[in-house]
Amino acid sequence: MKIEELRTLYASLPQLGALAKLLKDGKTRHISLNGLVASAPALFFAAFAERCPYPILFILEDADTAGYFHNDLKALGIEPFLLPSSYRRAVKYGQRDAGSEILRTETMAALSAEKTEGKPLYIVTEPSALAERVVSKERLNDQTIRLETGQEVEVVALEKQLRALGFQEVDYVYEPGQFAVRGSILDVYSYSSEYPFRIDFFGDEIDRISTLHPLTGDVIAHESQVHIFPASHYVAGPERMERALKTIQQELDERTAELHKQGKELEAQRLTMRTTYDLEMLSQVGTCSGVENYSRHFDGRAPGTPPHTLL
Repeated sequence: MKIEELRTLYASLPQLGALAKLLKDGKTRHISLNGLVASAPALFFAAFAERCPYPILFILEDADTAGYFHNDLKALGIEPFLLPSSYRRAVKYGQRDAGSEILRTETMAALSAEKTEGKPLYIVTEPSALAERVVSKERLNDQTIRLETGQEVEVVALEKQLRALGFQEVDYVYEPGQFAVRGSILDVYSYSSEYPFRIDFFGDEIDRISTLHPLTGDVIAHESQVHIFPASHYVAGPERMERALKTIQQELDERTAELHKQGKELEAQRLTMRTTYDLEMLSQVGTCSGVENYSRHFDGRAPGTPPHTLL
């Protein structure tokens, strides 16, 4: 049986009309759908998508199941966003995956009003990815660089802006979070795209914007405008950085006082050395190893409060 025939079959199910009515009434908080196994959930929701004007968040039990479900929806003509975990292995190992970071950033960008207005939005994820910190929509919009052909901007000013957003200057870009400058050409690999951008300047005017193959450097396509997202969720302006440095120092003083009181002099010394080094890196470079440990201070959250997540 062909995919279109399966979609037509599922679209005729009476359960679809009943589900749409329950959601429209808004009185029922919990709805259970039984008997959906294998690819049946994807077929059911692909047929249901035509009747549902609301955004839908699909939470699967693990990363593998989420990946299969996402691929099933795409095969059925639905264009869902995938929100994976940004780590290759368990979070404790700290090994981030650039591809997953791109997918997460695309999902957050899609949640902005300008990209979702009038369009159906479907997000597929799993618990560990859902629990990870995400940047707020407001901060993502504020920190996004928007460039278009014909726009006047100085190369030096753009370089400075990229560094402030956590980008690293290299000779050749090969992974997200990097940029390279050669004369009047600026290459930047943003988390907003699968491919790096090449921006050609004519004086202080953007003459051409292209997407490049990251390995060969060949031009894939020409763009009229691009959005460059920050290379780190922990990028902070001068005021937020000053506030974060102050509260980190305050917490360090409180914690070391507790350790001294308990007679743990060695632990206090180690904590002071590590945190002092991190404070120096933050003030000089704007980031440090393990910067996510200070997310509460950058967000201005109270002790013990959870970070911003998708929910």
